[in-house]
Amino acid sequence: MATSTELVGRVVVRGGASLVKRRPVFSADSKYIFVCSGEVIRVFSVASGEFVTELWGHRNEVTAVRVNPLIQLQLFSSSLDGTINLWDYADGILLKTFTLGLPLFGLLVHADLKNKLYVQIPQDSGKEDDEFLGKLAIVHLPSRQSSSRAVPVQASPVINKIKVGDRGTAIGAGGEYVAAIHGSKLKVVFTANEEENAESVYLSENRSSVLTCVACHPTDYAIATGNANGHVTLWRNFNKSKPVLSSEHWHSLRVEDVGFSPEGSYLYSVGHECTLVQWQYNSKHRDFIPRLGAPISHVSCSHDNQYKALCLTSNAIIVLKVDKIKQKIQGLSFGDYTRTGPVCIPTGLTTDPHTKALVLNGTPGHLQFYHLQQDKLLYNLDIVGENYISPESLDKPLVNTEVERVAFDTEGAWLATIERRDDKETSMEMRLKFWGFDKEKQSFKLNTVIESPHEYQVYALQLRSTKEVDGFLHDPLAVTTANDKKFKVWRLLDDEDVNSKMKTWNCTFVGSYRNLQPKDASFCEDGSLLAVSFGQIITIWDPDTNELKRTFCQGTPDDPIESLYFGHGSSSCHLVASTKGSITVWNLLTCSVLWNVSLGVHLLIEDPLSCMFAVIDITNNLFVFNTSEPRIIYAQKSLLKQPIDMAIFTPLVKNNQSSDGGQSARKKLLPWEHVSQLYLMTRKQDLFSLVSERRDQEEGKEFQSHGQMSLHTNLQPTPFAMLLGRERAKDDEEETGLDAVRIQGALGTASVKQMLSSPAHTLPPAKTLCSSFLKTMLPPAGDAHTRMVQSDSEDELGEKDESDKSDMEDDAHHTEHAQSMNQSGQVVKSHDHTSQPENVQDIHLSDVELHKLEKAARTGFKWMKPVFKDVLS
Repeated sequence: MATSTELVGRVVVRGGASLVKRRPVFSADSKYIFVCSGEVIRVFSVASGEFVTELWGHRNEVTAVRVNPLIQLQLFSSSLDGTINLWDYADGILLKTFTLGLPLFGLLVHADLKNKLYVQIPQDSGKEDDEFLGKLAIVHLPSRQSSSRAVPVQASPVINKIKVGDRGTAIGAGGEYVAAIHGSKLKVVFTANEEENAESVYLSENRSSVLTCVACHPTDYAIATGNANGHVTLWRNFNKSKPVLSSEHWHSLRVEDVGFSPEGSYLYSVGHECTLVQWQYNSKHRDFIPRLGAPISHVSCSHDNQYKALCLTSNAIIVLKVDKIKQKIQGLSFGDYTRTGPVCIPTGLTTDPHTKALVLNGTPGHLQFYHLQQDKLLYNLDIVGENYISPESLDKPLVNTEVERVAFDTEGAWLATIERRDDKETSMEMRLKFWGFDKEKQSFKLNTVIESPHEYQVYALQLRSTKEVDGFLHDPLAVTTANDKKFKVWRLLDDEDVNSKMKTWNCTFVGSYRNLQPKDASFCEDGSLLAVSFGQIITIWDPDTNELKRTFCQGTPDDPIESLYFGHGSSSCHLVASTKGSITVWNLLTCSVLWNVSLGVHLLIEDPLSCMFAVIDITNNLFVFNTSEPRIIYAQKSLLKQPIDMAIFTPLVKNNQSSDGGQSARKKLLPWEHVSQLYLMTRKQDLFSLVSERRDQEEGKEFQSHGQMSLHTNLQPTPFAMLLGRERAKDDEEETGLDAVRIQGALGTASVKQMLSSPAHTLPPAKTLCSSFLKTMLPPAGDAHTRMVQSDSEDELGEKDESDKSDMEDDAHHTEHAQSMNQSGQVVKSHDHTSQPENVQDIHLSDVELHKLEKAARTGFKWMKPVFKDVLS
């Protein structure tokens, strides 16, 4: 088999990485929150919760991020690639890279430790599988600035055998000591004795209980730890004698994280109870913020103690202000928090016809609609209607009702779901639900609930297309196959209730074939045929009459059909069926095999917008075929190092479709890229896409064109800022119509701005500025027409008091200049002795403006007050 293209695609990261594996960090001004996400650092706005920018520079997973305590617009980050990066996060610039050559699992910094960092490095134990064991080392950064961006540094071990990760170590008040945990031991080293490695080891009260997290008080000699039994322990006076321990117990399961508030008045603890516990320091009083939706893995506080960030195991970060949720930063939601089965997403991947979003399992009992281009969760749809309940023991988690199958019709008018709960102790619960799309609310609304649609687990769920074909519109149909050796056809019918006018779904046919087990099912593109596989046999049915039309047999009973689907477009007469060891394409017009290929099949992915389909084998090799011929039109080996669990073709977004250009541009694209995109998902729910080099470059330019290099340009305005902007614009419009003193475009305005922006001690005395500044405010000497003032200007303004009599004399003086104009409109030069700068442009002033300006000039420095007022406004 030959490959028809020499293009090599690139596997690029599209999202889905965990946002909660590491502790997030607030910026010094509490405007941004920094999150470790795979190999990048993502920056979010605290005010809006929106993604702002991301920092690329590491070649492996980022393990920690810390604000530089000396320059608070900079960040330190550590990674498994053995480097520490120094960032200017405001401009997205990588300033320095300190290389150690060892994987780094964590990072500690303190303002009182200049040019010193603590890092977590692997333990020299000879046990490669012991990933939770490491040692704490100190790194001395060079004090002199180096012209080279990459600077090699050395790490000196301080504490051996510690729990790695951001919950395993902490730095104390004033940077005077560091603390680490390992097993039931708390290890403390004072920084003055770091070179001697004089560590103090203390044992917890319950030696059988493993310490899970540690935190140091910011001002006091106190250390807080949490253990696997749910106890929170305070260690005091460890700097003088044997430490004094005080323990509190509220958590029923292990404590996941502890942390102090910046001023040290509160201690926070979190765990699997979905509750934030606030312990008042030096007292037994505690407060709770419960029902946060999912177990909590990390807690972090902003520097001003205004916000708290909680990491939920559902891959969400909640930002709390006081005791209320201000923002929720949601990544690609993780499913059941305790699932240990071979398939992490039972529903697989599908696409919403309305939003083109990726639809898959979300939090337990929910479907998530995920925007692929923005790497953002659009919304969750609650299918089950049950709250998450914490288990009594992590060794025996509770079994939640889970969504196992989902299907849309091609028009998006209907959604069908299968939910099931089976704890192996009580009877199994299973429901088939049909959801209709509400156009007004733009969401799905529950229409029908069917209890126990099958006796055993459902394998396949499909909806027939309701699209009109050749003037004929099919009724909505659904098919399910299950482990009870039956398949069922469901139809939308009028409700039997006389008082009800709505339609509901009912079972209209139950089919079987030779007592064989059905597996997969599929409707053809126009909905006139239904294919159901039974072992190695494919049965073709008429779904409207429930009549068996034809049967096809391929392979042997030892190699049953795993998946099948009808072709699309010009290949709608083809039927593709795959087993674990082969692919067979049937021609329905001739009822014969069109072609067959022996190939190991792990995933079969159909492209609904073309005649192509893709096959991924167990070693992550990709093969793309056209249904009309057994020729591989694209192949690529070893797409990813991680096993690929799911893949899907999604419609291409419009902004990319417009960039396809001519025939030469199309040749640089992968075969499917002019209509579709191929997405891959691993067991860890990391999302990737296979794109051509040209498409990758276009998306990179589009990413940069959106201004991803600066935080301030990406930060969306707050509602108050938007309101304030509208009010200011309104005030400016009113002042433009009412304030006749405003001089628009005059050089005096620029001069005032320059004066105000200059330091006061550098300016000369105000008396020396008066004469020259007045000259810049006056109009040019040659344009006498602009200086005409009518004698009745005072009557128009209503200024009749005696203090303005001298102004009338000035009016008469300007009237004489007006009379010096000849009949043709030419202006006779007046004897104006004011010198005019060469760079001053002609200024057109109204009569009233000129009169007010000259009047203000005679009143001393009071004339500057309205000018300053106009400039500052």
